[in-house]
Amino acid sequence: MRGKLEQWNDEKGFGFIKTGQNSEKIFVHISALKRAGRRPVIGDSISFDIFTDNKGKKRATNCYIQGVRRTEAENSYRNYRNNDQKKNSLIGTASLALFLFIGYGLYQNVFKENFYAETNLQQVTAAPNKRQAYKASYSCQAGKEYCSQMHSCEEAKYYITHCPNTKMDGDGDGIPCEKQWCQ
Repeated sequence: MRGKLEQWNDEKGFGFIKTGQNSEKIFVHISALKRAGRRPVIGDSISFDIFTDNKGKKRATNCYIQGVRRTEAENSYRNYRNNDQKKNSLIGTASLALFLFIGYGLYQNVFKENFYAETNLQQVTAAPNKRQAYKASYSCQAGKEYCSQMHSCEEAKYYITHCPNTKMDGDGDGIPCEKQWCQ
């Protein structure tokens, strides 16, 4: 069928099509014009099908605006869909990147840290004498006795084992600088 758009409420997305001089008005919703290529305006000539619901009310479906080439309308709809798909693709890519970033962070903090902790433990236990393992790279310097003066856990362990008057093992468990270096 064909008719003219007689009323249109763009904010609410609906209006009425009149098919002839004395004929009834047919309700049309913006969703029926999704492939129209543009928003409708009063006076547009509209081609449509009529659907009657179970209450007997008629409404327009499968609408397009006369004078707007149907291929343009289809392309406009396709562009809308492609843009929507691009947005979804971008969201998916961003989600994947976030997931990988979090996963890498967990890997760094949990697995890699545990691996190196075990490797260091194996190296220390494999050394025949703790003094030999640490002696190669550190020496006691006067006045160095606090964790804030250390540069690594290994250095703190050397100092607590070899140097007098250190104040780095507050809880007396043999592990120095637990809050700063040897976590």
